[in-house]
Parts: sequence; structure tokens; C-alpha cells
Amino acid sequence: MEPNLQAASTGRMDVDQGPGGPQFFSGASNITARDLTVQNAGRDMINNIIVNPAPISSSIEEVTAWLKGANFRAIYRVSLETRIDDTGTWFIATFEFGEFMRRKGTVVWATGLPGSGKTILASISIEHLEDRFSGQADVAIVYAFLRYSERPTLLQIIAGLLTQLVRCHPAVLFHLLPTYLRAKMHHDELSFPDAVKLLEDSLGLFSDAFIVIDGLDEVDDTTKDGLLRVLTPLNVHILFTCRPLELFMDRHTPSALQIPVQAQTQDIEIYVAERIKESTTLASILSAHPNVAERFTALIKEKSKGMFLLARLQMELVLERCVTIGSLLKALETLPSGINDMYHITMDRISSLSEEKVSIAHRVFLWVLHAKEDLTPKDLQHALMFSYQDKTFVTDNLVPVPVLLSICCGLVTVEERKPEKDVVRFIHYSAQEFMKCFAFSHLPDPHDLLAVTSVACVETHLSILKAEQKSKEGFAVSPGRLPPSRRIPPFLHYALHHWGHHSKICDDQHSLNPFIQSFLSKQRTYIFVDHCEQLFEVSSGLGLATICDLVNLISSRTIPYSPTHCTETPFHIAARYGHTAALYALLKNYSGVHVSDEAGRTPLHHCVLAVSTWQPQITQQLLNISPSDTWRAYPSEVVDINAQDKRGRSAFFEACTQVADSWRFEIIRRRILHLFTSHPHVDVDLPDSIGGTPISYVLRAEQDDVAQFLIASVPTLKVDTRNNWEETPFMHACDMLSDTVVEWFLSRAPSGRHLLHQEDDEGMTTLERILAYEGFASVRNREGRSNFNLREYQLDVGWTTDDHEQVDKIIEILSRHGSSVRMVRNGHESLPLYQLRSSGTKQSPTVHVTLDDGHRRYEDGRTSLMLLVNYPNAVKYLVSKYKDNPDFINAQDTDGRSALMYVGFRRDSDTAELSVEHITSCPSVDIHLRDRDGMSALDYAVYSENIVVLDVLLNHPSWDLPAIRTAVITAAHNRNITRGALEHLLNAGWVQDAFSDVGHGKADGCALITALRRRADCKDILETCEDDCVFKDPSYGLFWDEEEEEDGYEDHPSATGTIHRTPAAIRRSTIAAVKSPFTSAEQLESHFGQTVVKDAFVWNIDVRDPDTVLLINCLARRSDCYDLFHNLFGGFKRCEGSRHQACVHALIRF
Repeated sequence: MEPNLQAASTGRMDVDQGPGGPQFFSGASNITARDLTVQNAGRDMINNIIVNPAPISSSIEEVTAWLKGANFRAIYRVSLETRIDDTGTWFIATFEFGEFMRRKGTVVWATGLPGSGKTILASISIEHLEDRFSGQADVAIVYAFLRYSERPTLLQIIAGLLTQLVRCHPAVLFHLLPTYLRAKMHHDELSFPDAVKLLEDSLGLFSDAFIVIDGLDEVDDTTKDGLLRVLTPLNVHILFTCRPLELFMDRHTPSALQIPVQAQTQDIEIYVAERIKESTTLASILSAHPNVAERFTALIKEKSKGMFLLARLQMELVLERCVTIGSLLKALETLPSGINDMYHITMDRISSLSEEKVSIAHRVFLWVLHAKEDLTPKDLQHALMFSYQDKTFVTDNLVPVPVLLSICCGLVTVEERKPEKDVVRFIHYSAQEFMKCFAFSHLPDPHDLLAVTSVACVETHLSILKAEQKSKEGFAVSPGRLPPSRRIPPFLHYALHHWGHHSKICDDQHSLNPFIQSFLSKQRTYIFVDHCEQLFEVSSGLGLATICDLVNLISSRTIPYSPTHCTETPFHIAARYGHTAALYALLKNYSGVHVSDEAGRTPLHHCVLAVSTWQPQITQQLLNISPSDTWRAYPSEVVDINAQDKRGRSAFFEACTQVADSWRFEIIRRRILHLFTSHPHVDVDLPDSIGGTPISYVLRAEQDDVAQFLIASVPTLKVDTRNNWEETPFMHACDMLSDTVVEWFLSRAPSGRHLLHQEDDEGMTTLERILAYEGFASVRNREGRSNFNLREYQLDVGWTTDDHEQVDKIIEILSRHGSSVRMVRNGHESLPLYQLRSSGTKQSPTVHVTLDDGHRRYEDGRTSLMLLVNYPNAVKYLVSKYKDNPDFINAQDTDGRSALMYVGFRRDSDTAELSVEHITSCPSVDIHLRDRDGMSALDYAVYSENIVVLDVLLNHPSWDLPAIRTAVITAAHNRNITRGALEHLLNAGWVQDAFSDVGHGKADGCALITALRRRADCKDILETCEDDCVFKDPSYGLFWDEEEEEDGYEDHPSATGTIHRTPAAIRRSTIAAVKSPFTSAEQLESHFGQTVVKDAFVWNIDVRDPDTVLLINCLARRSDCYDLFHNLFGGFKRCEGSRHQACVHALIRF
């Protein structure tokens, strides 16, 4: 081996190699990661993806719950179950489908009439894709089944696709986690732009992706356009199955392929044959008349016109009517040939049933057609038990589900949605459209029927609901998700959620049933459920009517109401829900707008709560109330705009708080704040119970745009207020790191100097707070000073480089305006450090340090950089400001110590690491300086056992291996450095590599041994044998002992008389050289040119020799060794298919 080849150690992370390439976190349901580096080796470059988020621990269920995507999997499985075997194969065999499979970016439209089997074909296509690419993790398959009855939003569709990717591909879960964690931190829901970006980026992780969309015609035009705009630019395989949509197809995908869809004759033949087998009667008739059997099948094919749905309904009709060959022939003659004709005939069949059955069937149709959400079979059964005439539920009226389906003659079906609840729905959306035009004259108005039934159910179970609410255990999300130990009566979940919806429709039509008026007048308290499934008590029927926005009922004054102080009134409810018309009706007819609730909040407060709808019209209406209002029932009752709740917050303060906490400042919220600030009687500086003002809260919450809005809107804004921690708005502005707002404060105050000298309750000025807590001083006060850890908190909130840059800007602004910091000695150690002065520190002599004067020397000849080494942002600012001034960076005090030496002496590893990184990043820094005692920065780091600083110093580019060896030997001679500190130094990777250097390393190793043997406290180091001990590791050992010499060489001479090293020793030293960053590519090429080196390795890849695999990975990590890698192993190019398992690239562990 060449003598100038040098060895270095490196670590690696092994990753499983699956059929589709590297698989990360395969099969994981929970992921925890920090400091993850993924290296992807490619032909001419190496891409490094470095992820260093806060500690992550989030399950798939958490992320998918946040996505709130539509569940398309259940529809897919149900569709597959209804498929008849061997049908749909013609679709897979088409040329267009073959192009869809083969060519990336292909878009195919499979279009046909309603009922032609498009959904089945979509399901068959997905099943084919899943079978074809089974086990290939680098291929994504996602799909959406869009239903008219469900009306998914565009966001829900995109989120549904993302949900499938997250559940099936752990790499996508990991990709989504940073976005999810940020949203979780700020309580943000998934936005549409974020969803689209996540989908694009997630699909980009795969080598190929397939998207199948069924039922695009069943969503509105806006959703059609939006979905096409999102999907078509993705360069993936896309299949649409829907009714003809030429307008959208020509606009978005003019070059797309098309497949006309109609049920193929062979598919209908298969279906008819299957149904005949299932019917004993029909099979018997046709077996005796074969000629009729052929005519029967042909007629079904002819009259169905390629529509599976029509063929199915025709078969239902035939099976019902046929008993003899005569009835069969008659049924065949009257078969309808259109879908609407078929529906009319089916309704005629239902009308011929008994009066009771007709009533049941028609009520089923009304419920399925007009229900606000899909009903479960049990819900529907319970709703049908209701007697509209008697206003009661009759248990004896329960109809079994099979009987219900039979009475409805196949027009409704029960759809299984595992793991969700089963639902009752129309057989096809065309049936739903047909029902909209069908009159059920013998029944009440649909929404009246649904409203009265729902209210009766709620009233029946009101006592149970009140008990449940008082138990404070909450309510389950839905009946289907209740724990086994809890039960909820059928239909109650639907009734609770939607009786108000149906009642509102009736109230708007001035046809609200007196039964509902009576219900809202007879109870003292009621129970309502919000969208989060939480039960809460409403203190009056008028309040419940307000929640449901029953304006005409409120205006009728039929509901008795008398307000009670310290309780929530209907006025609070109207303000919170944003019901403008209901509030107007209340003001016109009832008393109570002046009453505060139990928290002291007025209706004006309720306009701007976190749960409020934030309607400007409501806010304007309440702000405009005047004692001169003759139109109001009680003009003397007004809302005090400055009324404070129990926390001392006015409605304006509450509005600022909610805007700041929501991290959103939309136009509507801006408009509401403007309504407050423009009101002549508002007190924008009114403090809360802890002394904070709206502007200070906004600044503390780091809402720059809201702060600037207040500054621009209120010229008289007070800026000298103080809270309980003596913090001022200016301090909060600096903590917010908003240079714009800070400049505004300084420009507004005369000379701005009094702001710079303001002190908090700890006696710290604004600049001192910024240096000490980097913008988190206010957070520290709120979180609790004693347990606050700055670095951990920054990690939790995702503190970034940009944030550090903003800290620099604030320091620069404050320093430019003349701000300085006060430093005092931190104890009386042998090497005294300095810290910022505060009321909690012992008052030693104070040193006033100016950051903008690099020439000034302070106590003991120290510079500002030396005094502030404890504060990384101060160090960063000073290094950045004086990076071109080596006299400042390398300045030494009267004892010869530099700033870097003082950093090395720090025992706070986090702070010291940041400071030393800032200083060593400066090109002019000299890390080899020594003080008057001969100590260097490295010696001080070793002395303090500061391993983090030690590693940073050893990684500085100014080191070479001889210099490292010299520094280590010098440290060993220094008796101020303890035995333990020396052990840390000797076990450092760079030190091990330096003494493993062939040649000089061995000689210097002897010098080090001598130095250690001369120290009484270090003699036993040489005999110590522990795991990873530097002295006993043959790969990294400092010393080659006799045993190791014998293991490394063979005991026979060559032709020249020299001794050869064993192949194992050659492989070990070669791999070490490849790992070393000091070994150039040219040196390695020369080394591998030696026959003895080539003969030492096993080059047969199938053998998978460990040393060869390690060599492959070490070379793959080097960006300068592509040509050498290619010469040795044939390059980075990956093989196709199963051959990849045998190729070199498959052995690379990323």
C-alpha cells in the first residue's frame, strides 16, 4: 500500500433493499427521527436529503385524521364484490388501456351512459394495477370514486388520494410529517394549496404513478376543473371513467385517448346466465324450452342497450313476474328499453302493493333523497317506526331490512363501507335524479316529515342526553364508533345533528310545524351537539332556536324568554354563530343584549372567539346599537364596547388575541378589527388583568402583519405600557424579531434612547434579553423561568437559520441606535467568564460592552467577543461584522487568551458548540494560538472535557495529521489536563485516524506513549482494555504491537526478499484509505492499479463478500470517485426488474 494513503473512519446506516429499490421505515406505523441523512447516489451526482426536525412521533392515524380525506377504498371493495367473474376483461385488453399502462403521462377517458358499468371497470382496472405492481414500492396507485350523493369537495378528494399514499407508503408518511407537525403546532387545518403541493411532492417520490378517477361527471363543474388542473400536469398515468365530458376533455386533455364504454354483449350474457343459475324457477322454465332461453338472453342484451343497470332491473322484473313459460313470454314482450321507463314501471310495481307497503317504500325514498347525511339501515328502520299522526315511535312498526329492500323493488340498496358504517342509498344516481321529479302527494312535506321525526327522537331521549352531558365524559364521534360498553339509540345521532337543518328549511317557508314550536317552549334546558361531537347545554328554547337560525319563529314571539345575568343568552349565540337575521329578530323582540355570560363576556366578545364565525355584519350591528333605536324592543339595553371579561379583556382585546393565535389574518378578520379601531369610543390600550395591552399581546405572539395593522390604524397607540413582568411593547416587538416594527418604535420615540434603557423585572434591557434568550424572553416568562430550556424550545418550534438571521437584524438595529450590554463576572474561577447583568446576579463590577466598537478593550484587555462568548447570537453578530478583521477575531488579552480559548473553557455544550462554530467559520481565525501558559483552544476544550467543542475544533480545515499528533502530544505533556480529559481526546475519531497514519503515525505514537508513561496518572491507560478503547482496536489502534504485526504479514519472503502483508490486512488498510477525506482520487486510482490490491478483494458480486460490500459503499459515498467506481464495478446504473437484486447498486446502503 502506498505510504501516503491515509485512513479515516466513517459510519453508515443500512437500509433494506426491496424489489423496488431502497425502502425506508418499511412497515412502520410510528416513526421517530432526528438528524436523518439520506444519500442517493446517481450517475453524475450525489443528492443528499437532510432532515433535522424536532423529535417526531406521529402515527398514520394521526396524520390521516388531520388530512380528513374522503374514503374511497370502501366503494372500491364494494364495487369489486358486485362484479361477475370474467366480465370486464375486454377493457383491460384494449389498445388504449395498454397505452395507459405503458406510457407515462398518458390520459385515458373511458366514457359511457349511466349504468353502463363504468364504476365496475374502474375497480377492475385498479385491481389489475395492484396485481401487476404488487411488491413494487416505487410505484404508486391511487384512486377516487366520486358520488353525487356525497359531494366531496376538491380538498377532500386530494386529501383522499394523499391518505391512500400515507397508508400504503411509509416514505410518504415521513415526507408529510414536517407539514403535519407545523400544522399541529399552530392548530392549522390542511389547506388546498398545501394539499396540492403535498400530492405533487409525494408522487415525485415514486418512479411511476397511476391515478384512476371514477364519476368525474358526478361533481360540480368547479370541482371538475379544479381536479383536472391539479392532476393533468403531474406527468402520471391517469384513467377517467365517467359520462361523456367533451368540453372538459378538450380543454384540459386535448391529446387524451378515449374508450367508449358500454356493457359488452359477452358481459351481459355472463350476467344473465349467472342470474338464471341463481333462480330455481327461471332455470327450470328455460331448461325445458331451450329456444326461449336463447331468445330471452338476446332480448335482454338488445333492450339493455349496453347498460348493466338496466339489464339488472329487467332481470328483477322478469324474476318477479315469471312462474310459467307464458308469463315469461309476456314479460319479455313488455320489457322497457330506457332507464326512466324502467324506473316508472318499477314505481308502478310498488304502487300495486298494499297501502302500508306503498307508504313504507315512499317514505324510504323520501328519507334517502332528503336526508342530510347517509343513513344506516338501523337509522332508517327507526325513522320509519315514527307515526306522524300520533307523533310517537311505535316499536311494532319495525320493518326488517330485507323486507324494506324487497318493498323498494331494487331501487335502494345497502352499501357496506368497512370499516365505516353501512349506509342505505339509491341503486344509482340516475335513480336519485328520477326521485326528485316524483311526487309523493299522500305524504307530508319531506323536510317537515324529517324535522318532526328528528325532534320527536331528540325529545324522547332528552333526559338521557342531559345525563350524558352532565357526566362530562363527552360523546362518541358517531354511533358506529361507540365503545362496546356505551350504547346510543338508533337514529338519535342523526336527529341530534340535523333536526335544526330540516326545521330551518321549514321555517324559511313559513311552514314550521307547531310540534317543533311546542318542543322549544316546554323545557327549561336543552341539549345540542356541535360539529366536534360535543354535547352542551342550552339554557332556553329561544337559544336553541337561535342556534338553528329559526328567524320566523323568533319573530313570532311564541317562545317565552327572560334573561338571567351571568348566563349565556340567545344574543351571545347569534353573535357566535354569525346569524345576522336571528340577531336582528332578537333585538326587535326580546331583552338581554346587555347581559354578560358567566365569563363576563358580552355578545360583542362572542363575535370574535376562536369558535366564532367572525361575521362583520354581526359586529357592525352590535357596535351600532344606540339608546335611540326605536325599532328595538328594549332600546335602553346597549353593549359596552370596552366591557372587560373576567380576564380583563375587552372585545377588541379578544379580537386581537384570536387573530394573533390563529396565525391567519384574512380580509374578514382585518375588516372586523377595523370596525373596532374606527369606533369613536373604543379604548385600544385597555390592559388585561396581567397588565398586557392588545398591541403587546400581538407583538408577543409574533404577528407582524397584525402589529403593523394596529400601528397604521391607531396613531395614538401607547407604547410605554408594562405587564406583570415589566415587559413593554417595544420588548415584545424585539422578541417578535420584526425589524419593521422595531424601527417604527425607535422612529416614533424621541431619539429612541429611553426604549433602549427600559428594564424588565429582572433588570434586563431589550438588547440583553435578545442576547440571552434570542427572542424567547416573553415565552420564558409564560412557560416558567425555572424549567425553561431555550435550545429544546427552539427545537420544538422548528427554529431555523432564517430566525437566527432575524436576531442578527434586531441586534444590529439596537446597536446602531447606541444600545450596549452590561456584563459582570460569573464567579471567581481561575479563568473567569462573564455573563449579562441582571437583578438575580451578584453585583460585581459592571462592564458596559458596545458591540459596534471592535477596537475597544475592556477588563484584562478583553474584547467584546471574549466577554460575550456565552451568547451565540452575539458571537455570530460580532464574527459577521468583523470577519475581515483578523486582529479582532484572533485578539489576545493580557494573559494571551483568545475568544476561541474562552469558548473551549465553556462547560455548557449547546452554547459552546454554537459559539465555536460561529468563530471557526471565520476564514481569518487562527485556532492554533497559545496563551502565556502554552494552552491552545484545543487544550482548553480537552481540559473542560467539552467533547462537542473538541470535535468542532478537530474538524477545522487548518489541521493536518501531523499537527493533530503534535497537539495531542503537547496536551499529554500538559499536567493541567486531567487523565479523563486525555482519554476523551485520545478516543476522538480524528486523533485515532492521525495516529493510524502509516509511517509518521507510528513514530509519533511512540512519543505519545513516552509522554503518557511520564505521567503518574496515565500509566494505566496503556493497560486499559475496554470496548472501543483506542489502544486495543486493530483497525484504529494507536500502536502496532507484536501480535498485530504477526497477524498483518505472512511468514514467507517474496522474490525480492520482502515480507508480504496478508490479503485481509491489505483489504483493511485499503478501505480505511478510501474512507479518509485526505486520500485523493488520484492516490486511490494508483493504489487500485497494484495487482496485490486487486488480488486481495473478491470481485464476484454474487458472493457478497463483506469487505467488497464495504468497499462498494465507501466508494459510493465519495463524489470524486465516480470514474474509479465505474472502472471497478461498472457504474451506478441500476438494472431493470428482478436483475436489480444481483447488481452492484443493490448493495449500496443509503
